[in-house]
Amino acid sequence: MRKELAPLLLCPACFEGRLNPGPVEKEGWEIEEGTLRCGGCGEEFPVRKGIADLLYRPSHEVEREIEAWSSFCPDRELSEEDWESTREWLRRLPFLEGQPGPRADLETWRRHGRAVLELCDDIDWKERSVLELGAGRCWLSAHLARLGARVVAVDILEADYIGLSSAEVFLEEGVRFDRILCDMHHLPFEPDCFDAVVATATLHHSHDAAALLREVKRVLRPQGMILAANEPLYAAWREETEEERKGAHEESYSLRTWLRYFRKSGLAVTELRVDREAALRLKAMPVEKKG
Repeated sequence: MRKELAPLLLCPACFEGRLNPGPVEKEGWEIEEGTLRCGGCGEEFPVRKGIADLLYRPSHEVEREIEAWSSFCPDRELSEEDWESTREWLRRLPFLEGQPGPRADLETWRRHGRAVLELCDDIDWKERSVLELGAGRCWLSAHLARLGARVVAVDILEADYIGLSSAEVFLEEGVRFDRILCDMHHLPFEPDCFDAVVATATLHHSHDAAALLREVKRVLRPQGMILAANEPLYAAWREETEEERKGAHEESYSLRTWLRYFRKSGLAVTELRVDREAALRLKAMPVEKKG
């Protein structure tokens, strides 16, 4: 996490005090090892391997999600050869042609990648401040950072294979962005601090989508935007996913329900498309207050 990000951070314990860098044990282009301290309540939060841990007293729902998604990590220590193969797989996301894995999984990655990148294509990202929700392996954060955006990737997972630590493969190439462990329903940021919030296959994992969208509205600047892709719509024939079988929360709302949540959260949908696979992609902006 870069020191320059600190003025935008709110303490996740009291949500009033700002966080200030404390003792720094190791620093390069970012704080690699150290602490952040709240100027209000005095609570301290660790920074490990560049990731600021602001996941303060996670809820039962968040703990359950962490447990479920962590089950996708390798159940054994990888050999050097296997780990290098995994790193190459991460570098190539989301287009994994020629990589090992079930054909259906590779096709899902390709489809998801194309959907969100098409949504992002017509935007000049240079110098925009961007928040990625549920960044996971951080491939989208890396893509936008390469285009010149100032990106903050947030997730509840830190693990190498599936969480924010996976970003090391991009950081080693000189791609720079910040990483924060936090609950996306309680974003530890000042209001009105991002030009854009992006999410791919993320919003439907929320246990309270309406509350999540209110948080998105809070941290967006008045002329900001949210871009969301790969959000499944309700379908009676939908099969249970592997993530659900492992205990992760998967939700699928009707299009009408999604639009109602956005509207009630003060976000006006400006672009919308339903993909062939009954997946929603959209752009929305904060509604201007009258008077």
